[in-house]
Amino acid sequence: MALSQRYSPSWPPGEAAWIGLDFADVLPPGVVLLSASLTLLINRNPVAPQSDFTQGPVTLDGRQAWCEIAGGAEGVDYQARWTVTDNRDHTWNRTALLLCAETS
Repeated sequence: MALSQRYSPSWPPGEAAWIGLDFADVLPPGVVLLSASLTLLINRNPVAPQSDFTQGPVTLDGRQAWCEIAGGAEGVDYQARWTVTDNRDHTWNRTALLLCAETS
């Protein structure tokens, strides 16, 4: 993910791949993730539920959360809302943006 909090490059419509978020920069040393969830929404005001993506279970790898997603509609901007809980029972919420558009 780029510094703009947007996944880069854009997501090609209908593609299936893994997306993830690394929490190493915000978790103190020795802290790891115990659980995580991902909610995909259409990025509108107000945000809207989406039915364009299917997603698998979230997988944890130390301080990273990963989820396989498939689908997307061209020209739609989505929010990827991650909620994770660490081994000290703290909850971390992060939102990233995912634009669905043909890539070059």
